[in-house]
Amino acid sequence: MPLQNPLIQGNFYSFASIEAGLPGIKIVDFTAINYSTGLDVADVYGTRSQKLGTTRGKQTADGTLEMYLRAWELFRASLNAVGFLAGQGYGEVRFPVVVQFAEAQMPVVTHTLLGCRIVKADYNNADGTDPSKVSLTLNVMRVIEGVDGMIAAPIGIGF
Repeated sequence: MPLQNPLIQGNFYSFASIEAGLPGIKIVDFTAINYSTGLDVADVYGTRSQKLGTTRGKQTADGTLEMYLRAWELFRASLNAVGFLAGQGYGEVRFPVVVQFAEAQMPVVTHTLLGCRIVKADYNNADGTDPSKVSLTLNVMRVIEGVDGMIAAPIGIGF
């Protein structure tokens, strides 16, 4: 039986449903937040042309965050104020970002981007009436979608 589309008063999650932040900081006035998680696997072949299987692979994750220039200035000041920077540059620290989707009479969906590090800041300015924006490229260690991710928690050696 196919999954039924959960229709609750016609509501769907959208950009307007999103709130984002990290411990002690609410990210305000962002205009886009995008992230992905993937798995790079290798095909395994023996002496025949048929694939025998795949390796467990390596998980990948990345993201981007775009906000107005004024919001970027406030975000950087907030990172420093709550101790994330501790005398380092903003590209030298890692922090979690929590993204929540919420709509009336629908369950809250939470995604957590673990170990985010800003690796690029693009300042976007153009002639016209649009406000200046900053696009941040994030190096993300892992994306947790609700309570799980694409792969199980890291496997330890046992000590």
